[in-house]
Amino acid sequence: MDDEEFIRNFESLELPYKEWTHCAHVRVAFISLSRHPFDEALSIVCGRIKAFNAHNDVAEGPLPGCNETTAHAFLHIVLTKKPSPRRIRTRFAFVTRS
Repeated sequence: MDDEEFIRNFESLELPYKEWTHCAHVRVAFISLSRHPFDEALSIVCGRIKAFNAHNDVAEGPLPGCNETTAHAFLHIVLTKKPSPRRIRTRFAFVTRS
């Protein structure tokens, strides 16, 4: 599935929960950071993850759910590892290497 279909499925809560993997987290972060400034991407990612988790009956807490401190650090890691658009053909290629 291409990035547009993937992010549309995630945002509309249609992405199957079994597909919400580490790779999917990296992909959401990469796409969001490619489209928005860092602070806006962080807010969007946390909000969407919380909505996705609520839809899938995942409790919010210190370990499950969306921890904003962890999300902040995670987005910084993705941002520092994200290559320039000329160096990578697709976001999926970046994600599968991460």
